[in-house]
Amino acid sequence: MRTTTIPTALRCMNPTCSRMCDFRAHGSGRQALFCSGTCRAAYKRTRESLILEINARKLRDSAVTDVVLANARWALIHYPELNDRRP
Repeated sequence: MRTTTIPTALRCMNPTCSRMCDFRAHGSGRQALFCSGTCRAAYKRTRESLILEINARKLRDSAVTDVVLANARWALIHYPELNDRRP
């Protein structure tokens, strides 16, 4: 039987940040997904920009636009929609 080590720290959800967020074993509230408010704001801003770019590119038609659209969609994978509600 394989055992899995459960991490006590994970990388910040902002793909451009390499800092870690520690699991909070005590206290209440949500676990941290971002290392700082700055990273959370940058994540949200970048995600919104990518969505706007994808929606704008859908209205145009060219081979270059297809490549840019594919690149924006690929980048958006690293910025999933965050569900702020607790399960």
